[in-house]
Amino acid sequence: MQELLLGSLGIQIVGFVSRYPWQVLVGVLVAALIVVESLKESRSTAGADIELGDLGCGDGDGGD
Repeated sequence: MQELLLGSLGIQIVGFVSRYPWQVLVGVLVAALIVVESLKESRSTAGADIELGDLGCGDGDGGD
């Protein structure tokens, strides 16, 4: 079944993921963060200044 997906490359990918699951997860998360940051920088908004990662936690000095 795996041979139908990507040929022999699919088997190698499955073997790598099963051998290093945490490293693969970290790599996917880092890639997702890079994509989100690049989208945030390239997006221009007129009017409201809303950011993708804005959680409304104040200005970063511990106060609101």
